[in-house]
Amino acid sequence: MKDASARSALGLLLVLALMAAAAGAAWWAARVTLTSAVPEDTGAQGAVQVAWAEASQGSVGRSLPLSTTLRQPALPVAQNTLSGVVTSIAPGEVDEGDVVYVVGDTAVRVVQGESPFWRELANNTKGEDVAALQQLLIAEGYLAGEADGDFGPGTEKAVKAGRRPRVGSRPGSCRWGSWLRCRRCRRWCSWVSR
Repeated sequence: MKDASARSALGLLLVLALMAAAAGAAWWAARVTLTSAVPEDTGAQGAVQVAWAEASQGSVGRSLPLSTTLRQPALPVAQNTLSGVVTSIAPGEVDEGDVVYVVGDTAVRVVQGESPFWRELANNTKGEDVAALQQLLIAEGYLAGEADGDFGPGTEKAVKAGRRPRVGSRPGSCRWGSWLRCRRCRRWCSWVSR
């Protein structure tokens, strides 16, 4: 009887040893095959890790389908509260002063500047919004001199000379909402037509 229980204890010990060896081999195989060969960055804790890749034209013996996703935060470039229905949108890139979109029959043009266009610009109006408009008129060749932020007779004449259909609510003025300030553009803004 002792002999039978010794054999069953020895058999149980052998089974446990084989299971431990199999678990160890599985752990080793998983570590070897699932661990990246690229050294880990030992930078600051919590730092965003950026992966760069370079694509070059060529051919390979085998291919691996790879799905990638690029996430980029959306940042508003400008804001306009002109009410109405958007009837057309300029596709692609537009230069400063070009029509970005049309609300009803009011063309909205983009102007680079720090101050938003929040009012109608007309004779005797002063401010940073007037200076941004003057800089555009100077760049387009309709106004001579420097932008002083004062909508005077010279600016009024330049607006009339550079006027495109439906720019102002009255001759020589710029209707509120017909100009869109773009703070971060450098002579162009990119708009996507959807």
